[in-house]
Amino acid sequence: MRIAIGQLWQETNTFNPRPTTRRDFEEFGVLRGAELVEKMATTNELGAFIQSLRAWPEQPEIVGLVRLPAWPSGTATRKTYDWLEREMLAALDAAGPVDALLLALHGAMVAEGVPDVEGAILTAIRRRVGPQLPIVATLDLHTNITREMVEQTQTLVLFHTAPHIDVHETGLRGAAALRRILVDRATPTTAFIKLPVVFPAERANTQDRASISFQIRERLEHIEQQPQVITAGLATVQPWLDIPELGTAVIVTTAGDQPLADKIAQEIGDFVWEHREDYLPELTPLADAVREAHATSGLVVLSDSADATTSGAPGDSNQVLRELL
Repeated sequence: MRIAIGQLWQETNTFNPRPTTRRDFEEFGVLRGAELVEKMATTNELGAFIQSLRAWPEQPEIVGLVRLPAWPSGTATRKTYDWLEREMLAALDAAGPVDALLLALHGAMVAEGVPDVEGAILTAIRRRVGPQLPIVATLDLHTNITREMVEQTQTLVLFHTAPHIDVHETGLRGAAALRRILVDRATPTTAFIKLPVVFPAERANTQDRASISFQIRERLEHIEQQPQVITAGLATVQPWLDIPELGTAVIVTTAGDQPLADKIAQEIGDFVWEHREDYLPELTPLADAVREAHATSGLVVLSDSADATTSGAPGDSNQVLRELL
């Protein structure tokens, strides 16, 4: 048994005027083939894939494809997208026949003329490997799931947490989902619901017991304990995108039970929609925030969340600095 693993990771902010280029990926660190398996054995979703696969009784051969990571930034150039697709397909060709693919994706990358990079890459891969080969992909909680992404994979496995403290665990869940499909021969049946809503990031803390995000995380984790459920996830999406098909999404995959998948997905979707206003934050006007900071002893953090470089913003806003001065 041969299982190939790979990664494509970049979160795009389409409002950032700085384009993402091939150089951004190369400077972050592209890894190919055996070097990927060697260097990523203990890191992020790839490390979890590797550790999990090595623990399988069948002892599958782990085949490294390519790791293509870049820091969040603006829309990638079309030339960059073409290079990413060539890299992934060349890695598949070099790998030879495999029994399944495990891919670590982010799910919110945009390129010129390609608003759904992950969907396009998955489609290109599917054309290469044929309609039957199992493909399981992990995704960030802020992914923008599209119909194309769903149709080109057996299942999609999402982070449950923000901040993302379950990266390793999501990799393990991805490998477990693949095992159920590939080894246990479960037939994946998926329900996918798109909600016409994009949530602000300020209330997305799944570790805050007072937040709606915490309630949903607990519900998803409970659902995944059901024997027939392979995976369940809510994608609250990267909000700084201007693309088609943008919106929060629910995805549930069961082992051959479509009515159950439909029922669970609808229940999650209804709950999120009914509680959508709970995601609205109470923000303090900047002038008031600075006055409160001056009046407070100890460490105070003033955050301009819309200019967060970890979400792809350029990091060049001077509004907080101007008010402080």
